[in-house]
Amino acid sequence: MELGQDFSLDYSFHWELPISAVTQESIATYGSDEDRIRLAGHFSVSVAALETMAALPSPEVQLAVVSNPATPVEALALMASDHSRVVRSAANEAIEHLTGPQRAAALELTQSRMQRLRSRLSA
Repeated sequence: MELGQDFSLDYSFHWELPISAVTQESIATYGSDEDRIRLAGHFSVSVAALETMAALPSPEVQLAVVSNPATPVEALALMASDHSRVVRSAANEAIEHLTGPQRAAALELTQSRMQRLRSRLSA
């Protein structure tokens, strides 16, 4: 590799097949944003990989994670308070589309301490 050349991981798998947990962990942790976005939409993506990618500082990757219906509510709640307005908006919209206990859990996780205190005082 020459100086100044971009580093890229060479994965020995095919995107059309299931991806092993070890490879997913590698992509989520060390992969390029392009590979992470692709992984976030992959049919075999694990919850662990989605959670890892939800915590990354890349809005593009986070938006791909938000759009995956398998993203856990904890990851959505984390992104609902992200510094990026676009990520926050997308995560809050995804939370609004949840139903039942998932929605209640996500809303509980996103409430601020003051909102929780107000809820307790008014009950």
